[in-house]
Amino acid sequence: MSKHLSKAGAKQWQIPIALQIVPAAGLGLGVLTLKESARWLTQKGRHQEAWESLVWIRASDASYVQEEMTEIRAGVELEQRATEGLTLKELTQGRNLRLLGTAFWVFLAQQSTGATAFAYYAPLYFKLLINGDANKNLLITGFFGAVKVIACGFFVFFLAERVGRRKALICGAIGMAACHISASAIVKTHPATGQATPYAEGTVALIYLFVMIYNMSWGG
Repeated sequence: MSKHLSKAGAKQWQIPIALQIVPAAGLGLGVLTLKESARWLTQKGRHQEAWESLVWIRASDASYVQEEMTEIRAGVELEQRATEGLTLKELTQGRNLRLLGTAFWVFLAQQSTGATAFAYYAPLYFKLLINGDANKNLLITGFFGAVKVIACGFFVFFLAERVGRRKALICGAIGMAACHISASAIVKTHPATGQATPYAEGTVALIYLFVMIYNMSWGG
């Protein structure tokens, strides 16, 4: 759009935004076709609907699905017994406070990694580092977005269940910190000149590596 459309009009930004609406609209419409989760229905005592929902989502009523339904019911019953008479005050006591604090800090830490800043300001970062023309900076940013999607997909489909969440968070935090510190050291010792030097290209590579690690851990 930047290359072939005039900057005088609004189409240069309107068309890319419109293209992003397409998958979002598909997701929104798709959600309308979904049934409520079997677990939620079980919590509400709607057991027949819960069974039908589980059969629908698994596309089977085989014995392993029946076993899963039994596990869901047992889990819900255990949870209801454990939370019976629960008050807000109890959330701030002992183990509950630690669990609540952990959830809070995980989300806070995720937003503190800098991934959102890279997502928003990637074209400016790349311009400062290698000073390419506008189209080149946008193209590099486009690859940056593609790397995020591929890395997140790889994590969800191949790593999450094998590695586990805790190990992924720990290793991801160490990997992202290493990328940030390395990039900072390079920029400190070899300030960006706006030219595509090996140091500038190395910093760009570290940004790519950082976002890969983020999407295979905290982002995923």
